[in-house]
Amino acid sequence: MVIASVPATKKTDQAAHILRTDKESSMEIQFTDSDPKAVIQKLQDALGGRQLGKMVSYNMLAGEMVVTISKLGTSSLHFKCEQTPTGCHFALTKEKIAFAHRPLKGEVTEKIVKVIEKAGGQVSGGR
Repeated sequence: MVIASVPATKKTDQAAHILRTDKESSMEIQFTDSDPKAVIQKLQDALGGRQLGKMVSYNMLAGEMVVTISKLGTSSLHFKCEQTPTGCHFALTKEKIAFAHRPLKGEVTEKIVKVIEKAGGQVSGGR
């Protein structure tokens, strides 16, 4: 695992850390739906009116699914999207974790995993 510091931004006014994960510890997500936009919609629907929905968003940007957590700073998880015959496969390629989020990373990750599973995804690794 490689850790690099990123200078504070005006928006968050806090230092963030970028963590690049290796293949062994990387989180992977599999959906049977082959359309990434449909997957994103399912994830947004699964958030529904939950408190987590006010802090977490899912978007597709340049072939990646980006999960953004915004509260007391901004963190993001970047997943490379690969469309396969069995659906969409997402592999974690980069994490940017705000300093204020670091103590809660495990708890928030588990909540995000529950949303993914509720939307029909299967999660492996990285927990």
